[in-house]
Amino acid sequence: MKKHMDRTVLIIPARYHSKRFDGKLLKSFNKKPILWWAINNSLKMKFADECIVATPDSEIKAFTKELPGVSIVDVDGSCGTEKVFRYYISIDNTFDYYASYPADEPVVDPKEVNYVWEQIKQLLDSKADIVTLWTKFYNEEDLRSNLSCKMVLNRHDRVLYFSRSIIPATKNGKLLELSRYKKHVGMFFFSKRTFTKCNHNFWYGWHSDAQDIEGLEQNRFIDAGLQVYALEIKHIGFGIDKPEQIKQLEERLKNDNIQRSG
Repeated sequence: MKKHMDRTVLIIPARYHSKRFDGKLLKSFNKKPILWWAINNSLKMKFADECIVATPDSEIKAFTKELPGVSIVDVDGSCGTEKVFRYYISIDNTFDYYASYPADEPVVDPKEVNYVWEQIKQLLDSKADIVTLWTKFYNEEDLRSNLSCKMVLNRHDRVLYFSRSIIPATKNGKLLELSRYKKHVGMFFFSKRTFTKCNHNFWYGWHSDAQDIEGLEQNRFIDAGLQVYALEIKHIGFGIDKPEQIKQLEERLKNDNIQRSG
């Protein structure tokens, strides 16, 4: 009998309109649209058998169709992870693993994600419903920003909570050393088994206070009792939510490249 070969699809949920920064995915970052960088990075992730942009928006479709190596599907949802689930439900449920890449994160290093892929698979094949990633904070400004998602993990790498506030918080209100905090990197990895536990009601059949208050879809997983685990990668970037962040991230990437070459 022929041995089954695991297959993985990497999905980039993309939306043209944004409350904070409309049309941001097609704005220029380092002389290329932000979405171009997301797609380019995704295509370098060796574990992905297919790379797909999931969007209902004509502007995103028109841009993506000119790029080689990536397909387009017309899928909508209230958040990125729901788009991935709807791809599973309505387009293709034959993959063993489903990964999502945040379209507004232009500098995730594919080598870092490739490096932890086998660990991700092992977790998904054993105890994890979902695996995601974290990194150390680049500076105190990122830590204090409510645009940065912070995480608390237990000693077995299981995520206990996601927050826009600084967690863990000290009793006296003082900050710990920067290395003590964990910054969420918004890639998510699911096995087919995970999606068999979910249905339409997972997103619409009940209310998650933690998701609504924090404005973080990942807290819905925690509220639902799913086992979410996180692995560390090196990552200096952030998701772009405001126009001024483009220049900030370009300067950070430039300085990091200078330090590495020096």
